[in-house]
Amino acid sequence: MRFANRRIMNRLRTPSRHMCVLWVGILLAAGLAARPAQSQEKTSLWKVSIGARTMYLLGSIHLLTEKEYPLDARMEKAFQDADAVVFEVDPDSLQTPSLQAYILQNAMYGEGKTLQTELGDSVYAIASARAESLGIDLGPMNFFKPWLVSMTVALAEMQRMGFDPELGVEMYFAKKARAEGKKVLGLETAQYQLGLFATLTDTQQKDFLMHTLTQLADIEKELPKILVAWKEGKLDDLEATLNKSFTEFPEIYERLVTQRNHNWVAEIEEFLSGDKTYLMVVGVGHMPGEEGLIELLKKKGYTIEQL
Repeated sequence: MRFANRRIMNRLRTPSRHMCVLWVGILLAAGLAARPAQSQEKTSLWKVSIGARTMYLLGSIHLLTEKEYPLDARMEKAFQDADAVVFEVDPDSLQTPSLQAYILQNAMYGEGKTLQTELGDSVYAIASARAESLGIDLGPMNFFKPWLVSMTVALAEMQRMGFDPELGVEMYFAKKARAEGKKVLGLETAQYQLGLFATLTDTQQKDFLMHTLTQLADIEKELPKILVAWKEGKLDDLEATLNKSFTEFPEIYERLVTQRNHNWVAEIEEFLSGDKTYLMVVGVGHMPGEEGLIELLKKKGYTIEQL
């Protein structure tokens, strides 16, 4: 069990960097070459302004391949224009022993309980079969709760396809910010993000695990659509592709997306009240829809320009 724990912790060494894979449809297609940087008219980058004050809002993909670089030149310019870069979580806070301890404390079953006993033999057999079809053995994860198992299998499948969190948009700009001495901020703590999953009810966690395993079976078919929609900033396509799978889980969507969007709008208003220019980089799944960041900001009276 100790060895299994180490394997899980190594895979989730920077958990909040990948946690969004579960609710943004998991991310992008391996094997699709990036288009030339200026080949499309729009991208998933917006300029938010009120009067003379502006900031940039960039919808990110959390895992990418080297083929997706270089990023669009407009994204690079937004970074250069910014005095500070804001992420969902400050990447520098993700390697702490306390965070790993938090995961183990909130992800492991107590004495006498396992994933198999809590799912039940019949459901566990179905889950194991689905995971096995993806080349994933649930056995080493039997002492962990469904929320962590969901994240782990999703990450493992993406990595099998060649996607790497170290190549995600956040990590790319975080490294550039550190190299150039730009200030880096986080909207949330990693513990808060993981708590969104850890405090799901037992039933929600079980349902979500089964749903994740089902969705992963179709991921290679869906990923190309997500990739193109992200590159071209097509909000309608992003909403249809990324968020449709949450129709069965409205309470989870409310918790993971809607509530956080409203929280972040308040943060954006604070950023726009000063004299600094910010680049805010968050999952692209937060952009589309009536409760997405773009529409919420428009309703607040901000001028939004898609770049």
